Amino acid sequence: MSKIIPLSEPSFGGNEKKYLNEAIRSGWVASSGVFIEKFQQSLKEYCDTKYAILCSSGTSALHGALKCVGVAEDDEVLVPSLTFIASINAIIYCQAKPVFLDSNDDYCIDAIKIKKFINEQTFFKNGYTFNKKSHKKIKAIVVVHVWGNACELDEISSICKKKNIKIIEDAAEALGTKYINGKFKNKLAGSIGDIGCLSFNGNKVITAGGGGAIICNNKKYATKFGYLINQAKNNDFYFQHDEVGFNYRISNLQAAVGLAQLEQIDKMIHKRKKINNLYRQGLSSKIDKFSIPNSQRFAESNCWLTVLRVKKSLKSNLLKKLNANGVMARPVWKLCHQQKYLRSFQQYGISNSIKLYNETICLPSSASLSSLQINRIIELISE
Repeated sequence: MSKIIPLSEPSFGGNEKKYLNEAIRSGWVASSGVFIEKFQQSLKEYCDTKYAILCSSGTSALHGALKCVGVAEDDEVLVPSLTFIASINAIIYCQAKPVFLDSNDDYCIDAIKIKKFINEQTFFKNGYTFNKKSHKKIKAIVVVHVWGNACELDEISSICKKKNIKIIEDAAEALGTKYINGKFKNKLAGSIGDIGCLSFNGNKVITAGGGGAIICNNKKYATKFGYLINQAKNNDFYFQHDEVGFNYRISNLQAAVGLAQLEQIDKMIHKRKKINNLYRQGLSSKIDKFSIPNSQRFAESNCWLTVLRVKKSLKSNLLKKLNANGVMARPVWKLCHQQKYLRSFQQYGISNSIKLYNETICLPSSASLSSLQINRIIELISE
């Protein structure tokens, strides 16, 4: 038990070595090869979308997706403040401006406040929605499925369709999260908006040692994305480029690992759900001081990370105690609207996100976590 317990480490137990060796033997180790095609095909089948295009990271997926739906210089993009910074940086890469919004108790962007903002703070003209305060076009919204929880997309999708605001789903943490009620019953997170963005970073439910992807049902977006991430190359032989592109391609080696991981995704998610339940059961007697947020009524999370709600006065000491004992518990990311280089951008109705930040601790949730390790973590929290 002296070993450090990481927050979320990869788990390998399938065909990773076999496929990796095959890729090496083939000589196709860079941005072409059979495993890229196989991984893309398996991914679109799993997500039930017409297209899946692999890329170098979740961040590059977000950047490319925003470019594909037409986000350009001085446009605005609605986005939650409670998210990993990549969701925001991708907007800045487009020279666009984020408008920060609040999150609900599921840690996802607050659908009620989105509706209120659009109804009260914008106007519709010539087929586009404009911000009353800045008079800039609001081209898109980035909805982030935080911790694997699903955003409430029923109302968001309706109002965004009416107002011509494109929906980018940041599903980096939510591969395998499924809607079980409502308009999108049986759909997976990431497959509902205009474009969904995935990540295969080392800490995600499945990993390729890095990498990402977009999923969508729009041929135009899929073609554009594939073009942009390949340096916007118009002619392979003469190396003709008609616009700025990006080197956002994934390698065949990474795709080999990713394919092997995807073959095991149901097992990985089952293990994380079991871990979430063990934490919930182990801390049930401490409900006055600690709680695991309730499951969503409309979706089944992949339980990528289990988070603990604590009294604000206990958070700092609890984090210190856990980490001092080799448990890599972490706070929520610092809210994006409070980051030094983002403070000048508009924010709207942010209150609950601040409360969530002050009261939340992320607990180790690796699929390989043992019941002995979980009990040790529960013991430390209880002390």
